[in-house]
Amino acid sequence: MKKILIFILVFMLALATLASCTPDNSQGGNNDQGGNNDQDNDQGGNNDQGGSDNNDDTNQGGGDGTAQTYTVNFKNNASWTTVNVYIWLTANETDTYFTEVWPGSAMTEGEDGWYSFSFECESTDGVKLIFNDGTNQTADLLFDAEKLWWANSVAYASKAEAEQSHFESVTVYYKNTTGWEAPHFHAWTTAGAVNSWPGVPMTKVEGSDDWYSITCDVASLDGLGYLFGDGSGEGSAATGNQTSDIVYNSSKLYYAGGNLYATMEEAESDKVEYADLYIRGSHNNWGTDSRFTLDANGNSVITVTLSAGVQFKIANGNWSYDINYTNTAFQSNSSFDWGTDNNNVKVVTAGTYTFTVTPDGTLTIEKN
Repeated sequence: MKKILIFILVFMLALATLASCTPDNSQGGNNDQGGNNDQDNDQGGNNDQGGSDNNDDTNQGGGDGTAQTYTVNFKNNASWTTVNVYIWLTANETDTYFTEVWPGSAMTEGEDGWYSFSFECESTDGVKLIFNDGTNQTADLLFDAEKLWWANSVAYASKAEAEQSHFESVTVYYKNTTGWEAPHFHAWTTAGAVNSWPGVPMTKVEGSDDWYSITCDVASLDGLGYLFGDGSGEGSAATGNQTSDIVYNSSKLYYAGGNLYATMEEAESDKVEYADLYIRGSHNNWGTDSRFTLDANGNSVITVTLSAGVQFKIANGNWSYDINYTNTAFQSNSSFDWGTDNNNVKVVTAGTYTFTVTPDGTLTIEKN
C-alpha cells in the first residue's frame, strides 16, 4: 500500500513539472508577438507598411494611378507679352483639363525668355498642350514626359538642346485660279501641324491680279508638307476648296493650276492642266475622295486598291479634263480593259496600283 502511495505521489509531481514547461498561448505564443498572423499585418508584413500591394505604391509614386508632377518649359522666341499654356487630355470622348479654361494658365517667367508651368498627371498618354499669348498660339502639341523643354514648337530633352533650336523661314506662292476670296495656307511637319486648320490667310503679291504668298517659320523642314484652301469650315476634297497635299521642294515654290514651278514666269507661261486629279469610279460613286498627292517633283501620285470589275477615270474635280482609256499606259497594261462604256477604264485584275501623272500628262502605272 505504501508503494502505491509513493508511485501516485511521484506521478503527480511529474505532471506538475510538465505543466510548468508548456508556454501559455496568451503570453508568448505564435499568434501575438512574432508569429505569422497578427504581426505580419501590423508591424512589417506584406500588407500595410512595406509590401507591394496596397498603400505605399499608391501614395508614394510607385504604382498605377499615381499622380506625377511635370514642369513644362517654353522659350518665348516670339516675344509675347503674355505667355499661357493650355493642357488637356481627350479620352473616351471626355476631356480632362490640367490648366484653367482657354487660353489656359499663365506661365511663370524665368530668365532669358524662358517660362515654366507645373501640373500633375497620372498618365501622359495622349496629353496635348498649346502655348499662346491669348491671340497667337502654337499648333496642338503632343506632350512627351522625356522632353519638357519647348522651343519653336519642338520639344527637347534638355535646356541646352532647346537653346540651339532655330527657325527655318519658308516662302511659298499660290496662283488663285479658283477665284477664292481669301486663299489660306496650311502646313505640317513630322513634329506636327505648323498652323491650325484651316490655315492662315495669305497676302496678295503686289502688282499681281491672282498671285498670293506667305512666309512662315518652321522649326524643321523634315517632312514639311502643305496645301492651299479657301479657309472655310473643315474643307474637303468633295467640295473642292483645297488643293492636293504638296511635298515641300525648295527649288519649286510657285504653285499654279495644280503644278509646282521654279519661277512665277515659268508658271505663267505653262498652260498644262494635268493636275488636281482624282481616281473617280464605280468604287466611290464617281466622287472625289481618292485625291492624288503632288510630290516634290511636281508629279501627281496616288496608290489605291481596286477590285476587279471597277470602272473609273483619272479626272479633275469638275470633269473639265481626264486621262482616259486612250492613254498608252492603260492600253499596254493587261490589268485594265480600255474599251468600256463612256471611255471608262475597267479593272481586269484586282490589286493595289500606284498611278503617277507628270505635269505634261504622261501616265505610268505600277502594280504593288
